[in-house]
Amino acid sequence: MGTYLITFYFRAPPFNLAFKHPNVLSSMPIPVDGALSFAYYYLSELSKFDDWRTKYLMDTLTKEVENMPLPNNICGSYLLSATRKRSKIFVTTPYGNIVEIELHGSFAEPIGVIKGNTGHRVPVRLLLSRRSDIKKALMVKESLNTSLSGRVGIIDPRRGGYKDISLEIQIKYTNLLFVALVRSLNLDTLKNLLDILIRFGVGKKRNMGWGDIKDYKVYRVHKGDKNNVILINDKQIQYLMDNLELAEILRPFSRSNFAKKFEIGKNNGWKIEDLKLGQGSEKPPYWRKQLVILFAKLVKSVKNK
Repeated sequence: MGTYLITFYFRAPPFNLAFKHPNVLSSMPIPVDGALSFAYYYLSELSKFDDWRTKYLMDTLTKEVENMPLPNNICGSYLLSATRKRSKIFVTTPYGNIVEIELHGSFAEPIGVIKGNTGHRVPVRLLLSRRSDIKKALMVKESLNTSLSGRVGIIDPRRGGYKDISLEIQIKYTNLLFVALVRSLNLDTLKNLLDILIRFGVGKKRNMGWGDIKDYKVYRVHKGDKNNVILINDKQIQYLMDNLELAEILRPFSRSNFAKKFEIGKNNGWKIEDLKLGQGSEKPPYWRKQLVILFAKLVKSVKNK
């Protein structure tokens, strides 16, 4: 079983939103194996039908989840935003730290984790003509990982619901390069599924152009010994920083599997520094609604190793 680093070059960033509650949409991480499971489903089942969309709809409404075809030997991390400088890729972890990865031909070697910064900020003045446009601006903010601040401008009470609102958007990054870590038994099968995603893209709002993949590259992960990265795979990254051993999860976990994997509550186990719960699933299909751990950061002292 090999671990691969996949670089995705998008024409437009992948887009995924979910309701926090009935009136608030929030951005959600995208596990890449959800897209790969659809590609596998299309390749093994749907491609046999001229009207495959009807077949897909009927299957999702009538089949048991456990009986739907899924690539059981493939597991992937979230899509993580990244930048590239020559042969190095800088990947942003869920908690904002930067993983530096060196590319050597068909291999990818993590060479260190450093503390992240706030990113390059560009002030933009945006005028919105309707109150309803505020919701659209917030969707853009969430989907592009931006921070948004501002104040309401002068309101003319005679204009009713049509009011000019002035907002300042501080753009942190709008990356078109994303990476994912994928565990797979067969590299050729993985590449076949990625070729299907070139056609269908990743994420929601595909009809609007979001998540349109331009190209991808696959590298086998090779971890060297002379760096502060202890472990990196599709589930987690562990690294040394400030005389502590830290871990961040890179995909959803059920509460029981999370506690078992990190030995929560044991004397030599990990201590939770931060944890975020949400509705989702531990494995594809991700439209199932269960309570899972979406993000977590854990810590333990180096001397306890």
